[in-house]
Amino acid sequence: MIAQHYIEKNDILPSYYARQSIDQVFGFAKSNNNLLPLRVHSEQSIKGYLMLVFLALVVFINIRQKSKLPMDKTLLILRILKAKIFDDEVIVQEANKKTKDIFKELGISVPTAMSDFL
Repeated sequence: MIAQHYIEKNDILPSYYARQSIDQVFGFAKSNNNLLPLRVHSEQSIKGYLMLVFLALVVFINIRQKSKLPMDKTLLILRILKAKIFDDEVIVQEANKKTKDIFKELGISVPTAMSDFL
């Protein structure tokens, strides 16, 4: 006999919203990251690419949970931040007020140069 699993009445709505969140995560991974088709020539490249996609997804979910702004507006503001890359140095551009506000809201400390990591 097959065991049947029933969801308690009070758990139906939270389960539905959890499923919706999971669907959004997979939708992001497939569409926003251009996951397919993969254009790589080695297994190591595929693993590295998938790792980057996974990390981007973790960052995306973290920002979505913490930000008060809609995700599309948050990403548009954050994409303004740029860096200059030299042979021996990377200098991060000074963030504008909106970007600084988002960083503060998310608890992100942005270095002004790669030397700040060391």
